[in-house]
Amino acid sequence: MPELLRGVCFTIARDGPDLYLKALERLGVYICATYKKGADLEMCLKAKELILPEEPILPENPMAHQPKIWDVQMMAMIKNKDTLRQDMRSLYVVMMSLCDANMKEKLKAHEGYADIKCTRDTLKLLQVIKQYMYKNGSEELHTIHNQVMSTIRLFWMRQEKGQ
Repeated sequence: MPELLRGVCFTIARDGPDLYLKALERLGVYICATYKKGADLEMCLKAKELILPEEPILPENPMAHQPKIWDVQMMAMIKNKDTLRQDMRSLYVVMMSLCDANMKEKLKAHEGYADIKCTRDTLKLLQVIKQYMYKNGSEELHTIHNQVMSTIRLFWMRQEKGQ
């Protein structure tokens, strides 16, 4: 376990939201310190989407040297995209290693886990982890009470006229 991630864990607990935010913050510092395109990765995690670099624009009437500059910029942009995607896939393994056994079992039981694992989609994995950490296992506690409260909320729902 890297020193920057010591004490960070994705787990299902009562203080799950606080643990999630702390883990995400420490993970951002680790990413910036470790990966080549760490700042871009950290920005993607904050935005919860893959932010790819913008394509360079070639002017309509380019001067003699501008197509060559555009070619160099385009090759650099393609290389940056590839690096960003590879780093995202390798971050999947880091995030799975931060999950405790209970969280790993919950993730493996999730209906979309096979697709997430096959594509190594870090952002989808992070969404599922957040979902479980914010639920903090409350669906398994007091099931009879939860069922009664759901029924009461169902009866409290109001309908518009004509429905």
